Amino acid sequence: MRSFVLRNSPVLRFLPALCLLFVLMLSFSSCKDENEAIVADPNLLGLPKVMSELYQDGNQVGDLNGKVTYNGSKITEIFYNSTQKKVFTYTGDLITKIEHYQAGTIRFTHTYRYTDGKLVEYTNNDQLTGNRDHITYTHQSDGTIAYEQVYSFNGRDDWKKTGELTFVNQNVTEDVALFTFFNVSDEYNIIANVLEYDDKPNPFRNITGYNALLNLKGTIGTHNITSDYTYTSSFKNGVQYAESLMGKEYEFAYDKEGRTTQIDRYSNEKDGGEILYLDRIFKFQY
Repeated sequence: MRSFVLRNSPVLRFLPALCLLFVLMLSFSSCKDENEAIVADPNLLGLPKVMSELYQDGNQVGDLNGKVTYNGSKITEIFYNSTQKKVFTYTGDLITKIEHYQAGTIRFTHTYRYTDGKLVEYTNNDQLTGNRDHITYTHQSDGTIAYEQVYSFNGRDDWKKTGELTFVNQNVTEDVALFTFFNVSDEYNIIANVLEYDDKPNPFRNITGYNALLNLKGTIGTHNITSDYTYTSSFKNGVQYAESLMGKEYEFAYDKEGRTTQIDRYSNEKDGGEILYLDRIFKFQY
């Protein structure tokens, strides 16, 4: 089985500096260059009709296949089986609700609220446990997007993440954030997530309204992610006591029209070691 080693790339060398930069951003505002111009892709991409996923489930291999239906270019449903599906609701050209059915009933309700076509609020309610994930977004004049995420567990606010998204060519390239717990006052984490892309079209880019779903950060851009690295630095009483680096690398297969047909994901999420192992295979049919 093929594997990767955590890369010592120029991007990774800047991750600790990004964490330090975010600390400074807590007190000072910063300016960034405007995004580069988007170059139109000549490929006629179409829309993925079947999406499948192979994943490790304990000692077994899980297999999830979804049949996708559309109304024009608006996604209406991903049907997995008789008990599991996702149902999408639009207001105009914007996705405003996704209902995720498990065991035949709605388990997760994702709602989206917009101002002038831009996402300003996202909520995920777990109908079984009552847990809630809530994110507010602020679209800033320099093209970055600030956000505050609060996760509630058993009806009580558990943790908060305050950060900023940076974009290049409509792809999220940086997500730098401060992570705190509501019941702990002397500890916090600085998290820097850096993403790199190729020049190939994202298979979801032709789905109406999909690129506005900021909570799906890794799949809403114009191109495919090739690497996704997260550096976490932990502090107690202002002193750093731990750090970690989580990595993902991606390989792609394309058809003759240039459409993505398979994505192999390599990750160290399971054991946190230096080797990235194949842990997901995504396939697309058009």
